[in-house]
Amino acid sequence: FSKIQSNMRNTVSSDSPLICKVYFEVIQSGKLITVKVVESSGIDQFDDACVSAIERSAPFPPLPRKFSEEIIGISLPFSTASLQN
Repeated sequence: FSKIQSNMRNTVSSDSPLICKVYFEVIQSGKLITVKVVESSGIDQFDDACVSAIERSAPFPPLPRKFSEEIIGISLPFSTASLQN
C-alpha cells in the first residue's frame, strides 16, 4: 500500500476532504487485471489520480503461495485528508 501511496499524484485541492474508493484485482503473479472506481469523490480529476496510482504501482508482489485463490480483489479508499503532509 505504501507503493500505491508513493505513486499518488493528486493535483486537486478542496476545502473539504475528497474520498474515492477504488476496487482492483490482482492475480497470483502480481499482475493487475482490473481497476475501477466504485465510489466516486465527485471530482473526476481526483478519481483518475487514484486509479492512476494503482496502475503505476503494478505489477504487485506475487501473492503468497498459501493463498489458494487465483485472484484477490481489494477495495481501497483514497482521501485527500490522508494525502496532506
